Amino acid sequence: MIMGNRGNIAVQGFYGGGRVYLYTHWGGGEVRGVLQRALDSKAGRNRRTDAPYLTRIIFDVLSEGTHGNEIGHGISPNIIDNQYPVPVVDTETGTVAIEEIDGQEIIAPVPIEEFIGQDEAVTNQYVGTDQ
Repeated sequence: MIMGNRGNIAVQGFYGGGRVYLYTHWGGGEVRGVLQRALDSKAGRNRRTDAPYLTRIIFDVLSEGTHGNEIGHGISPNIIDNQYPVPVVDTETGTVAIEEIDGQEIIAPVPIEEFIGQDEAVTNQYVGTDQ
C-alpha cells in the first residue's frame, strides 16, 4: 500500500537566516517541476529576491488544486518527512541547489534561469526511489 510520495522545497534568504520548507505528501517526485513553474511564472520572476513572497508563490503552485484542504501540504522551519532530494532556492544568490535530506549537496547551485531551463530528465536524474 502506498503511504505517500513525500517531498520538500526549501527557500532561504530570509532576514536573520534560516530556511522555510514547503512540504507535499503526494507530490514528492514533482517538486523540481513545481519549483521550475513557480520561478518561471510572472509572479515568481518579479519576486525572486523577496524570500517571503517567493515562498508563498512557490507554495501556491505546490498546493494548486488543494487550497483549503486539511492535509496534503505544510510549511515548516525544519525538513518534514521526505523521500526525495530537496531543491533549495536561495533568494540572496539567485540560485537553486539540490540537497539530500541530510543537507549534503548533490547538485551545486546554478542560476535560477539555468535551473528553469533544465529539462525533466536533468531535473529528475537525482530523484530517489519511490518508497
